[in-house]
Amino acid sequence: MDAGIMKSSLNEVPTFGNVSLSAIIELNLANNNLSRLTAISESPFLEFHFFILSSNLCFDVHPDLLKGLPSLEFLDLSGNYISFAMTNYGDLFETNIQLKHLDISRNELKALNNNLFKNQLNITFLNLSQNKLQSFTIYADNLTKLEVINLSHNCFLTLTDFKQILHVIRNHVENRNETVVDLKNNDFLCSCNAGDVAFMNSVADDVRSHRYLLQFTCNQNEEVRNASEFESFKHTFDKKCRTLMDSIVSIVVGAVFVFILIIITVATLVYKFRWKIKYWFYVRNSKRRMRNGYTVIQNSNDWSYKYHVYLAYSYEVQKFIIETVLTKLSELEYKVFSQDDIIPGLNLCSVIGNAIHVSRCVLLVVSSECEDSIEWSIAVHMANEEAIQRRKPITLALLYDGHCVDGIPGAEQLIHQDYFIDFPRNGSEHEITAFWADFEKKLISIDNTALETSMTCLARSNERS
Repeated sequence: MDAGIMKSSLNEVPTFGNVSLSAIIELNLANNNLSRLTAISESPFLEFHFFILSSNLCFDVHPDLLKGLPSLEFLDLSGNYISFAMTNYGDLFETNIQLKHLDISRNELKALNNNLFKNQLNITFLNLSQNKLQSFTIYADNLTKLEVINLSHNCFLTLTDFKQILHVIRNHVENRNETVVDLKNNDFLCSCNAGDVAFMNSVADDVRSHRYLLQFTCNQNEEVRNASEFESFKHTFDKKCRTLMDSIVSIVVGAVFVFILIIITVATLVYKFRWKIKYWFYVRNSKRRMRNGYTVIQNSNDWSYKYHVYLAYSYEVQKFIIETVLTKLSELEYKVFSQDDIIPGLNLCSVIGNAIHVSRCVLLVVSSECEDSIEWSIAVHMANEEAIQRRKPITLALLYDGHCVDGIPGAEQLIHQDYFIDFPRNGSEHEITAFWADFEKKLISIDNTALETSMTCLARSNERS
């Protein structure tokens, strides 16, 4: 017996008076105003096989309504607003084990309860089209008899959401004919990202073997409706992704090459100008008075200095320095800053650079092992940078054992302007005397500016005030 009550403006599920509900096989309540579907009170268990509730104004389905219909095979809930029930009632179809046809299209669905179809072992037709679903994560391991699943006209973004359901379909192909999986008119971009490429490769063999017919729309205009169109799409997709991948690889390789080239260029420039950088950081950058816990020597002004001579040497000639050079400089009443004045633990570049900056000239004692001395090497380069800043030579090279000045920055200028002197180690007393006279003359010729004294400091303070 069929019972149809259509377009009657019903506001609730009707009662049937003396009618025997056990005789009703199909009940059609489509196109009414049933805002809420409640349980039919006449009998807890009915034998409905077909139940049509489409195109109502329904916003909720009471779970007891369907629990009382264990024999239901066909259920149409399309054209309603039952999003709440589909999201929150995981056991809504729990007793409808015989259900084969389920239509929940056009219901403004945005999400589904993961356990919504856990007992639908016999379902062959599932229509979820024309909703607003964005993901498909339901439990689908039991949907082994599906012949049609319609998910068209939703808001899905990635094809990879359907890996699980397609896996279930391919593994139970013997239970049914070719399954139609309709995903048309969604927002798939089908880009060449790793997920989409892997998905296309994984479903290709299944489509070719007719395990299922995959229908979908990519980029809003590329529609795939059958196996031949899938092959054409797959060919174009693979070609596009290979081209894109080649371009990406080329861009990445080019970017890496440019990055390496920049690194090499920067490293080369930093190495080439490393002493200029160190000089600027430790000497010219006078705003920072403390660096790594060490105090920078105060800069003097441009017309006076704290020391007559900065003395640089290697420790192999320390005896000669103490007994001869320092003695002579003391006789000349020269104030000297030597390597022995450096406090252990201080930053050598900072101390040496600033000491040279406040010295009138630099005396380099050149010996066979001088280039092995860290302090001597730093002094040589810092003196060269200071000379560039002062725009005149400030270095006198004393050749102790006949060692040449090659390798010293600015050596050509030293030779050209005669700012080097060879110590006569085995010379006569007359030669020694002549050496020291020439030595004093060369030191004075480099710079004869008076040193800064306490009186000059006081006078400058008064001028500033």
